[in-house]
Amino acid sequence: MKLTAQQLKQAEEWAGLLYSPKEIAIIMELDMSAFESEFADESSAVHLAVMRGKLRSEGEIRKSIISLAKDGSASAQEQAMKLVDKYNFL
Repeated sequence: MKLTAQQLKQAEEWAGLLYSPKEIAIIMELDMSAFESEFADESSAVHLAVMRGKLRSEGEIRKSIISLAKDGSASAQEQAMKLVDKYNFL
């Protein structure tokens, strides 16, 4: 499956809204099995575009959680500590 640069950008945007690869294929009216197969190849342009969108949104959410935690939100502090525990790789 060869997507245009515009289609890859659209896939990244939909992934940024946390849609799954299957849902992205449906929204974009693409062959679902071909899109999912392409996504399964971690070196493909489709996989990279979808992951870029997902990770950017996840980063924005993490920024918000950390900001709220620093401002004293108890629930955000709890979520931030879970992130620290989960990703404590240093």
